[in-house]
Amino acid sequence: MPMKTVRSPVLLASLTLLFFALMAGVAIANGTALTSSDKTPAKGSNPCPPATVPNDIYDDFKDILAEVLSAAGGVVSDIDSQVKGKVPDEDEKPVDVEFYVATLDEFKAEYTDDVDSLYPNKSNEQLREDAESIFNSSTAYTYITDKTNAQGVQKIKIKVFCKDSMRTTTIDGDPMRETLIHELVHAKLFALLLLGVPKAQWPFDHHDDDSDNDDTPAGGGGDKGFYDEVKRLLELLKRNLSLSSSQEEIDNLLDPDEDNDGIPDAEDPAPLNADRDSDSVLDGHDNCPDTPNTDQLNTDGDKLGDACDPRPQGIPLPGVSWPGLAALAGLLLIAVLWALRRRAARVPS
Repeated sequence: MPMKTVRSPVLLASLTLLFFALMAGVAIANGTALTSSDKTPAKGSNPCPPATVPNDIYDDFKDILAEVLSAAGGVVSDIDSQVKGKVPDEDEKPVDVEFYVATLDEFKAEYTDDVDSLYPNKSNEQLREDAESIFNSSTAYTYITDKTNAQGVQKIKIKVFCKDSMRTTTIDGDPMRETLIHELVHAKLFALLLLGVPKAQWPFDHHDDDSDNDDTPAGGGGDKGFYDEVKRLLELLKRNLSLSSSQEEIDNLLDPDEDNDGIPDAEDPAPLNADRDSDSVLDGHDNCPDTPNTDQLNTDGDKLGDACDPRPQGIPLPGVSWPGLAALAGLLLIAVLWALRRRAARVPS
């Protein structure tokens, strides 16, 4: 006896929508949270007064900036992975970080235009005065702008200033590398802010202007975490690009776990600090190495303790993102409906 054939356009449409939802989930999970771009003029087009920053020094600066931003250097990808590790997959969006070089007059005009809507209570003249103060006290400066990218996320700008400190730090090489990485660490924290990560989940906060607490851990109100991160990323860059030269750095490379916390230096965000969050639990055994949690409470039994877990009551499914889980559930539902329809189609007419 002939069987009824069921061809459902609704089912086909559902499968198509599910496919694109699954692809979107994969794109979110595997995307980039922080992207950097060099907006500075090319070598040979020095934007600074040559009397302040000679042309050859500017060209050297461009080489150093290219090193810091290079894929081989590993600094940007390392920071990107840290940001992604703090942001739930479904909340990930690209945050643009743009590098510029500016004179005082350029910075005053650009900064005012970039932030005027963020500070409605300040006049343009006050913003220009703020910019001049920033320029006079810094080699470089990182800030959130009111400009947005295609995904609607505010852009972050890093301005390196045309002044004598740019010349001197570039001549020595490492100081400029450290300066650029220093600003990228600020950019990382701003990216966490823009993507909605609560400060309680940040590994550390921006440093203050008090140099007396630079060696004090974050738990004690100090800036050690920030400066340890800058040092770690600088060592990472030099190691990846074979820039290491001192005996101390060579010794560091020979010792794979300098702080003996159980995490190899290559994977340790703070290879010289065995307990980054100062909670008396060594990082290699700490389920929240950047968030103090002496009790190590982990309600859902995953790899993250409750203190740093975006979903402390969540379902412990290692390696499965929530978009992927939703897609899997959808596939199972479609399969059940398909089986029911095929069974109904076999009923004799």
